[in-house]
Amino acid sequence: MEPVIVRGLGGCVLRQLEVQARKHGHSVEAEVRDILTTAVQRNFGMALLLATTGAAGIDGLPIPVRDSLACCAHFDQPAPAQPTS
Repeated sequence: MEPVIVRGLGGCVLRQLEVQARKHGHSVEAEVRDILTTAVQRNFGMALLLATTGAAGIDGLPIPVRDSLACCAHFDQPAPAQPTS
């Protein structure tokens, strides 16, 4: 994957990233990667909603409240057991 370069970060932002990375036991690079991954996962549902706004048949559908973050599928691991009723 190509590296991402972020120019123009103020010193204050970089210092805050360094503090946050130390707090989490990460390098600054790992901390930024976690921040970006979390931001993308949180915004995926909204991006999907915006991309489909106006499509026939979905305008009146309710949007459920989500209280957990989206996560990536791990196809190399077995699926968790489903509760039986």
